[in-house]
Amino acid sequence: MRTWSAIRLPVTLALLVATSDVRAASPTVPECLAASEEALSLRHGEQLTAARQRLLVCSSSSCPRDVRTECLRVLDEVVAVLPTLVFDVKSDQGDDLAGVQVTMDGAPIAQGTEGTALTVDPGPHQFTFQLRGRVPLEKSIVVHEGDKARHESIVLTAAGDTGAVAPPEPAAPADAGNTASPRRTIAIAVGAVGALGLIVGGVSAAVASSEWSDAKRDCGAGCAAGSPAQGERSTALAWAGASTAGFIVGGLGVAAGGILWFTAPRRTDATRSGWTIYPAVGPNGSGVLAQGTF
Repeated sequence: MRTWSAIRLPVTLALLVATSDVRAASPTVPECLAASEEALSLRHGEQLTAARQRLLVCSSSSCPRDVRTECLRVLDEVVAVLPTLVFDVKSDQGDDLAGVQVTMDGAPIAQGTEGTALTVDPGPHQFTFQLRGRVPLEKSIVVHEGDKARHESIVLTAAGDTGAVAPPEPAAPADAGNTASPRRTIAIAVGAVGALGLIVGGVSAAVASSEWSDAKRDCGAGCAAGSPAQGERSTALAWAGASTAGFIVGGLGVAAGGILWFTAPRRTDATRSGWTIYPAVGPNGSGVLAQGTF
């Protein structure tokens, strides 16, 4: 407090000199009174910069002594809490930038961009920073009473390098092009079961044929009950049944797998060549229809 009291007079005098253009002539007594009342109202409304201007008027030497004294006291309070901002404007490479155009709440300002402090009222403010060849930047700042020389870092990127990251490529549909669709996956599984059935049928047929040949050979020594030929005959019949079942299951599996595969939906792309094969039934019979493009 003693330090502030010691510098209060130089600060106040400096403000009076710096703002001499605010009042070209000494204010009259009515002007002093009006300025004092307006300053108090502005002070309570957090409009500190406007309040300071009115306090400089009513603290003039031409004002009544008691008015001047009160205005000087309030002026000290306002100057002590009046916030100031300093913008550190740099490029994305870290170089200092000069000549930046700044607007605050839509109004252009000429301070605060090249190391000088900008006096602002407390509260939220919207700033815009513009420089030729750079991407404009908007920034919201909430200023508090007593913020003195508060530094704000501002980075302006080159106009051709916004730093945006390209969005990832969208995932291709599950049935795009020749990629497998769920129906084709089922077709492969059913076809595999059918192929396995055909293999089992073939192996069973071979075993049945071998056993039947053995039975026919051993019948030369007699085919009475209990003879080896009777057992070989029974084994041959069992394997023949297994072979028949295998061929039936295999044939149905392969046929169902083929139908599922060829009737699976495909991408309708006019620029893509390919064939679509599906069964067709008409009044004169049935068959397979192939349709495609080159």
